[in-house]
Amino acid sequence: KGSTRSLPRRDKEKRSLPYDLIQKIADEAYMPFAVGGGITNIDQIKKLFNIGTEKVVINTTSVLNPILIEKAASIFGSQSIVVSIDVKKNFWGEYDVFILTAYGKMLPKKILNLPKHGILNIHPSLLPRLRGPSPVRSAILNNERGTGTTVIVLDEKMDHGPIITQDCVEINDKDWPPLLPVLEEKLFRLGGKLLVKVMKDYIKGKVTPKPQDESKATYCEKIKKEDGLVDLLKDSPKKIYIKYCALYGWPGIYFIKNGKRIKITEAAFLSGELIIKKVLPEGKKEIKYEEFLKTNTSK
Repeated sequence: KGSTRSLPRRDKEKRSLPYDLIQKIADEAYMPFAVGGGITNIDQIKKLFNIGTEKVVINTTSVLNPILIEKAASIFGSQSIVVSIDVKKNFWGEYDVFILTAYGKMLPKKILNLPKHGILNIHPSLLPRLRGPSPVRSAILNNERGTGTTVIVLDEKMDHGPIITQDCVEINDKDWPPLLPVLEEKLFRLGGKLLVKVMKDYIKGKVTPKPQDESKATYCEKIKKEDGLVDLLKDSPKKIYIKYCALYGWPGIYFIKNGKRIKITEAAFLSGELIIKKVLPEGKKEIKYEEFLKTNTSK
């Protein structure tokens, strides 16, 4: 038995994990995920039943195509498809396990205890290191090359639950630091593979979750827009580039020129030098950095 959940819609630049990346995890792990507002085609519903799901509860804030629902009901049975705009009405039932990732909120005990084997969470760090909302960004910022992915059983504390399995990702020295989306994809694809490897044995009771070592716990903070500020004159080129990689996309990095924010949208690091290729001046369009310099006598 399984469960699917619709992820909350967020600003594309502010969301912690791209929806298409989560879909890749779903494809890798053969686990049920409803992505970006719900089920949109019959193949997504088929995937859920192909892994043994007995009932699909589609919770959505939008009106789904009635033809899609009718077709799904005709294939899988009307009692197997439930559509609701209110999670409280149709969520309750008997479930073996839930899979949750990139949710960002604490779940109440009532929800945690709902599935027979609990709620498994894919966390992109080697717990107990980097508990908190920004483990991937923080791994880059802290130069933690030996990072990885952990699957835990959720409890009532943040990233605190017992560990089912974990593994590290290998990144060559020449590829470090990676851009945020690159490391995110590596970590969550690893999470999908770990789930595939451990899921059946865990449900059968052959895997015993191990408590985390509290003495080794570290924490990361929520990233703010202001964290992207750099000083091209005082900060080292390597420090700026690491920040560029870690905060790539949102919030990005920026410097102040004549009271305006200048966002660095494309950069590279070669032979110890920071090479700025493109910038986005506040209130203007993206331009090449060399063009920006033509109207500014200094950095």
